[in-house]
Parts: sequence; structure tokens; C-alpha cells
Amino acid sequence: MSDPGRNLFCGIQGNGAVSGPDDSFGNGGGTDLETACADAYYAAQQEWNMLRDWLGRDGFDGSGGAFPLFVGLNAVNAYWNGHTVNIGRTKDNQRQLTELDVVAHEFGHSVFQFTPGGFDGYTETYALNEATGDIFGALTEHYANHPSDPPDYVYAEEADALGRGPERIMYDPSAGPRDEPNCWSTKIPDTEVHDAAGPANHFFHLVAEGTNPGGGKPSSPVCAGGPDSVTGLGIRTAGRIWMTALMQKTSFWEYADARVATLNAVTQLYAGDCARFDTVKGAWDAVSVPAQAAEPRRPGDCGQNPSSFSLDLTPATVETTPGATVTSTVVTRTTSGDPQDVTLTASGLPDGATAAFDPPTVETGGSSVLTVSTAEDTPAGTHRITVTGTGTDGDTRSAALTLTVRGTTPDTCTGHEETRTGSLRAGATAYQPDGGYYRTSVTGTHRACLQAPDSADFDLALQKWSGRSWTVVAEATGPGTTLTHTGPAGYYRYRIQARTAGGDYTLGYDTP
Repeated sequence: MSDPGRNLFCGIQGNGAVSGPDDSFGNGGGTDLETACADAYYAAQQEWNMLRDWLGRDGFDGSGGAFPLFVGLNAVNAYWNGHTVNIGRTKDNQRQLTELDVVAHEFGHSVFQFTPGGFDGYTETYALNEATGDIFGALTEHYANHPSDPPDYVYAEEADALGRGPERIMYDPSAGPRDEPNCWSTKIPDTEVHDAAGPANHFFHLVAEGTNPGGGKPSSPVCAGGPDSVTGLGIRTAGRIWMTALMQKTSFWEYADARVATLNAVTQLYAGDCARFDTVKGAWDAVSVPAQAAEPRRPGDCGQNPSSFSLDLTPATVETTPGATVTSTVVTRTTSGDPQDVTLTASGLPDGATAAFDPPTVETGGSSVLTVSTAEDTPAGTHRITVTGTGTDGDTRSAALTLTVRGTTPDTCTGHEETRTGSLRAGATAYQPDGGYYRTSVTGTHRACLQAPDSADFDLALQKWSGRSWTVVAEATGPGTTLTHTGPAGYYRYRIQARTAGGDYTLGYDTP
């Protein structure tokens, strides 16, 4: 059961692709794993087709690639582990969790991982990742339009994994069995990530269907302070907007960033379309995600003040060392109406750093040089500085400058077969080699060293794939550590974590 053209296959946990002498797989029973593979395989192909036909994306990784799919997980669970999708069973052990929206949800995580910014982030990043899974589940159901799993905006209702019906309800998240809020608030960063997906799920339904879609479809509420109503654009249009926004994703993506990205997306996809812009903006207002200075304005011919400007940074990513300075040019343009004066400010500077603009005020169409000066005690790591321009009419535009302050360059681990380098901010994690894993076909000894700045706080762990999950088999800590482990043949990877401080690192390793 493999599709070489898409690099996709389905197997039972711990085995390769299911195969047989003909094209008939399984007996249709809820506990039969060949049947489960056939159902899950169909769902994955439908999502692939939806991504291609509706959203213009080439495969799950955007480059024509797919990932292995395994059924038979002996748990009430389904998950994406960064490399494979794994599907379990219901609580009563009578059915496999292979419905369209469940499988599509898990492969949706691969799309989130393989768009800019990856998985790195905070609670809101992970919540938006979960919402992306639910969104792609709904899109796949609507694309497939299969009579045994009619399209809707409820997640895992056919699976009924825990015997309580759907796990999440996109049109009214608070109506589901989980403690899932309809509206964004400052409590979201402290909310469990599946529940914190509620406002994004609610937003997507409003963009697709609106508050009162009619035709027997359920209505969707509006949070306090939101518009009286929102007019839906259809799920295919909503999907294009969300996919285009994902291509603007950054590490540490939050709800505020998603609002800006989707509004940018609708202006890129449907330039000058006031109705579509109003729907996307109204949907965010309806779930209480506040307006952002960086978001685009409503098209000028819709009655808004036609004078507007843009603001960009060149370069937008810079590096320096403690005690040194770095520069970037702030470029402004008049996008509509007459030129206006723009006053520039910077926020989010790391400790000890200062920012100066020359000149501090420019007329749109002009530029200013931003100089960031660091101190000897400015902490190493990657910092996001927000540059804001405020026009004479009160309009604002923002752009982000990514500043990396390098610590002491780590010594290279010498004498090893393989070497990898990278940089981590505090709290971040990387997997080597190259975000993947390596395979050894013999029992033997794995050796590694990790070099990092003395001020860094790094953990190094060797993990082995058990057939169900990655398990730590050896671990070491500190900026200059070595690790040795003797183990059997299998799949292995190194996990590198920056704890309370980050910086550059070099990993050297040998395989059996």
C-alpha cells in the first residue's frame, strides 16, 4: 500500500508498507488493521489532492514530499512526531482513528512544520499548529465530500474516540467537551494548546461560513465587542487565505502575527477586494484578537483615508557581538495619497542595547539608517526588535528586525565523522542531523561532543526510535560535553536544547 509518486505509504506499527496479492485490503472491520491502513491511506491522498487542487501546495512538505503513515498504535491517540503520522484506536478498542479529519489533522501538522518558522515558539504557536490541523481536517472533508463522513466543522465526530462525540466544534468551540474558549484573551498563553486553538478555529469558520450561513448550517457566535455579523467567503477561499498566511509564518508565531498574516494574505490574493478584507478583519474582531499596528489597512477605495505608506527594513536580519554595533536601513514608500512625515521608534531591544535613527523622521519615499548598539553585557541570543513608523495622520506601520548577538564562537568538535552547527535561543530545541535522523544497521557505539559558549546552558541527548516514539538512551549537559552510548541497530537522532541561555553550537558525532 504505497504511492511512489507521492512518496507515501501506510504500514502497521513497526513494519513497512502493507502489501498483498491483489487490490483488496482488509475486511472492513473496526479492529482490522489492513482496513485501517486503507482508510487512513485514502484520507492522506485526499488531503494531498486538496492541497494541490485548492491551495496550490505541492505535497505535505511543499516540495513534493510525503511522510510514512502507520496504524495500529495501541493507545487512544493519533499524533505527528515530526517524521511520521501514527494512528491509534478508540477507548472501547472497537474502531481505529482513521477518519478523514483525524488523519488530515495529523498531516496538517507536517504542513505547519514545513512552512517558514517551523514549530519553534510559545503556547500560541502550538495552539495555531493545532488549529491548522483542525482547519486542514475540515478542508479535506469538504474536498472529499464522502457520504460516510459528510463535510462539517466538527473534529473527530465520526471517530468518537472517547465516547463523547466530537472533540472540538469550530463554529462554537465552547460547545465542545473540552474547555475550549471561543474568544482570544490574555489567558490564552496559559491555556492547554488544543483548547487554545479555539479562537483560531472559530475565526476560520467565520471566514468560511460567517455568523449565519443558513441552509441548515449552524450559526456562529461573536465575542463581546465584535461586529454585528460576519459574511462568509466559502471554505476554499478561507483555506487559500490560511495557507497563504502560513507561508508568512515565523518562529514564535502568535495570534497577533496570524491576524497580520491573514490580512496580508487577503490583500495579496484579492487586491482591492473590500468585502473579502472586511470578512477577514471582522472574523478576527469577532474572536477578540486585537488590531495590530503592522496589519494592512482596508483598501483605499473603500472609504478609508487614502493616504498610506509602507515600511521595510534592509536587511531584516543582522548579527553582531556584545559591545559592537550593527545597522539596517528603514525604507518608506507612499502607497496611496500624498507623502507624509513618519516618525520612527524601536522597541523590544535586548538588555544594554540602544537604537538610534538618522534621521528620526522621514518623508515617505525616503529612508533612515537604524543603528543598534550593544553593550558588553548584552546577552547572546536572537532578539526581535520592532521598528514602528507613525505618520502625521496617526497611521502606523511596523517591521521586525531580527538581531542575533553572538557569544564566544564554540570550538569545533574535531576528529568526528560528522559535524553540524547551529544557533539556539533560550528555550529552543533542535534535532540533528538536519532536523531528521540517521540509521545504523549494526550494533555499535555512538559518540558525540557538543561545543557551545561558556555562558550557554545546553543539554545533549541521543534518542532512539522505538517504533512508536523517540526515547532518550543517553544524555549529557553543559556547554562542552561528550556522550557515548552502545546500542543496537535502528534509527537515532540527537536532541539539543537551550535551557536558560542560548548561543551558537557545534555538534560532532560518530555512528557505528
